[in-house]
Amino acid sequence: AVGRGEYAGVGFEFGGSGLVGIDFDHCMKRESREIIPQVLTWLQKLDSYTEVSQSGHGFHVIVKGKKHEQIAGAPNNKIPVPEWGQGFDGTGNEAAVEMYDDARYFALTGEMFSNESTVNARQDVAGALFVEVSNIFLKRNVQRRQGAQASTAALQIPPPVRSDSEILDLARNSSTGSRFRQLYDSGQWEGAFDSQSSADQSLCNDLAFYSTDFDQIDRLFRQSALMRDKWDEKHYADGRTYGQATVQRALADTVNHYQGSPSVPVNLPDKAPGEFPELRRFEDDESQQLPAFPVDCLPDVLRKYAAAAAENIQVPVEMVALPCICALATCVQGKFEVHIKPGWHEPLCLFVLVVAAPSERKSAALRKATDPIGKYVGEYNASIRAEVEAYKAKVKVLEKRKNRLIEEEARNTASPSADEPLPETSEELPQESALIRTIRELEELESRPVNFMQLVANNVTPEKLETLMMENHGCMSIFSAEGGIFGIMSGLYNNGKANTDVFTQGFSGDRIQADRLTRSRVEIERPALTMCLLVQPEILAEVKGNKHIKGVGVLARFLFAFPEKKQEREYETPAIPVGAYLGYDNLIRKLISLYDYPEAGKNPPYIGFSPEAHELSKTFARELERRYRPEDSELRTVEEWAGKIHGTTCRLAALFHIANNPDDPAASTVSGDEFTAAQQLTERFFIPHAMAAFRSSGAAESGAVYDAKYI
Repeated sequence: AVGRGEYAGVGFEFGGSGLVGIDFDHCMKRESREIIPQVLTWLQKLDSYTEVSQSGHGFHVIVKGKKHEQIAGAPNNKIPVPEWGQGFDGTGNEAAVEMYDDARYFALTGEMFSNESTVNARQDVAGALFVEVSNIFLKRNVQRRQGAQASTAALQIPPPVRSDSEILDLARNSSTGSRFRQLYDSGQWEGAFDSQSSADQSLCNDLAFYSTDFDQIDRLFRQSALMRDKWDEKHYADGRTYGQATVQRALADTVNHYQGSPSVPVNLPDKAPGEFPELRRFEDDESQQLPAFPVDCLPDVLRKYAAAAAENIQVPVEMVALPCICALATCVQGKFEVHIKPGWHEPLCLFVLVVAAPSERKSAALRKATDPIGKYVGEYNASIRAEVEAYKAKVKVLEKRKNRLIEEEARNTASPSADEPLPETSEELPQESALIRTIRELEELESRPVNFMQLVANNVTPEKLETLMMENHGCMSIFSAEGGIFGIMSGLYNNGKANTDVFTQGFSGDRIQADRLTRSRVEIERPALTMCLLVQPEILAEVKGNKHIKGVGVLARFLFAFPEKKQEREYETPAIPVGAYLGYDNLIRKLISLYDYPEAGKNPPYIGFSPEAHELSKTFARELERRYRPEDSELRTVEEWAGKIHGTTCRLAALFHIANNPDDPAASTVSGDEFTAAQQLTERFFIPHAMAAFRSSGAAESGAVYDAKYI
C-alpha cells in the first residue's frame, strides 16, 4: 500500500506488546554517517533490530523487554544528553534518547543499519542505558538547582535510578544487611520490633534509602517475606491502603539517600566507529554470571524456611531450597501423580544436581532439608519395632514349617501306579495338604509386610536400590553431598559394567522388571526415584566424559544449579525462626503420615491443572519447542535436556500445589499462579544454569577444545 502511494509510511505501535523501542536522536551525520561514539557503543551492546530513522540523523532500535519507570521532569521519557554531543548532526540540536513500550509508535523506514534483523531480548542492556541517561539527567537538574540557590545550604540529591535486583544486592550487603535479610528474606521481626507494622515501616525506610520511586518500593515490598493481606487493606478515610501509607511515610521521612554509582555491566569488545561484530563468539562469561535463585517463586512455607536456614549456615539459598523441594518430592512420590493432559501424567520425583566447590557446606545444607524426614522416620520405626519383629518371626516360622513339610512330602509320596483307578467323586479327592495351606498362609502374610519405613538411601548399588524400592512401595530417594552414585552407575562395584536402568526408569516411572539367577525377582509397577546430589565441579566434568551415562541421557534428567560462592561468611548468624522451622517440619510430617501409597494394581490420585494452568502449560510447551527445535535456536545445544523440562516444570507446579494445599492436594487443581511460579523458576534459573552445565568445559579440557567439539 505504501509502494502504491496510498500511505506515507508504515508505523509500528508498541501497545504493551512486550517490545521496547529506543530512539536515538541527533547522533549521526547524514552524509558521512559518522556516529557519536557513545551512541555507537550502545547500538553494539543492544545488538538487536536497528534502522536509520526518517530524519537520517538517528536510529530506532527494537528489543524484547519492558521500559523502566518514567523520570520525573522528563516529558514523554525524552531525555536530552548534551554531554554526548550538541550540534553533532549539523542541526544544532542536542543528542537525546527516548524509550517506549506502550502508547507510542515508531515510523519505520526499513533502512537497516546492520545485518541484525532479529528482535533480541535485551532487558538488562536497555535497563543499563536507561540508568546511564537518567543519572545524567538527574545530575544536571541538581546542578541547575544548586546554581540557582542563593543560600549555601546542602541540597539533598535523589538516589540514582537502580533496578530492583541492584537495590536488593546493595541492601543485603550493606552494614545493616543482616537485619535487612532477616526482614526481607526470612520475615523474622520478633524480638527486634514490637510489632510487624514497625518492621514493615523499617523495611520500607531501608528501601527508600536506595529509591524514591513509590511503585518500585511497593513492588519490592510485595516480594518480601513480610508481605501479607493487610498491605492492600484500606485503613484511612481518604481511601489509602495500609501499604500506600507505609510507603508514603518512608518517602517523607527519608532525607538522605545512597549516592553510590549504579553498576552498568559492559562485556562487549571495543569496536571502531561503524564496525559491528560479524561473529558472536561463545561467551565464557555467560556461565560465570548466572542468574540468582528466584526464591520468591517458592511456596510460602518453603521460601521462609530455605531463606532462614541458608542465612543460618551461610550458604546460597538454592543450596537449601533445592534439597527442600526434593524432600517434598520424597514425601509424595508414589502417592500422587500430576495429570498434565489426557494420556500424559508424570510422577512427582525429581533429579537435582547442585555444583559447588569444596568447603561450601554442602552436607550442612542437605541436613537442613532432610532432618525432618529423618526424625519422623526414626520416631515411626521406634513405634513399630515390636510389630516388625513379630512379623519377621512369623515369616520365619512359616518358612521353617514349609521346608519341613516339603521334606516329609518327598519321603512319603510314592509314585502312583498306572493301574490305580482315578477318583470318581469329589469326596474321593485328596484334601488340601498341610504344605499347600502353609504356602498359602506364607504368601498372604508376605503380601501384607510389616517393614520399617525407609524413604532415603545414600550411595547404593543399582541392585540394592531395586530391592529397597520394591520393599518401600516402589519409591526411594538419594540425598548425597558426594558424587559417588555416578561411579556406582558406571560399574564401580560391578567389574566396570554400567547399570543405569533403575535410575532412568525410576525418574520416568517406567515399569521395572528384573529376573536374576542370584537374586529374587524384582517387579515394580510404578517406580519413583528422587535424587538430590551436591557435588564438586570435577565430578560434573568426569560424568560428562562418561560415554554410557551421557549416552542413556542420565544428565538430561537433572535440574542444575551453580551457586555463587560466598565471598565472606558471617560468624554470628540468626537462628532459624521457630515459625519457619515448624512450618516446614509440620509440612513434611503431614505429607508422610497423612497419605498412603496406593494398593497394588491401583493408580495414585491425580493432581490436575486448572483451565488457566492448562493454557499456561500449553503456551510454555509451544515456546520450548520453538526454542530448541530449530537448528539455530537458543536451546539447541541442550536439546535432549530441553525436551524433558516441560514435564519437570509440571512436576514442580504440582509439588508447589501440594505445599500450598497439604490437607487435601487432590481436592483442587494446580492454579495459574502455581504453574507460573514453576515456569518462572525454570525460565529464570534452571534453563540458564543447564546451558552452563552442558556448555562449561570443566577441568577435563580447555575452552578452545570444547568449542571445537561443539562446532
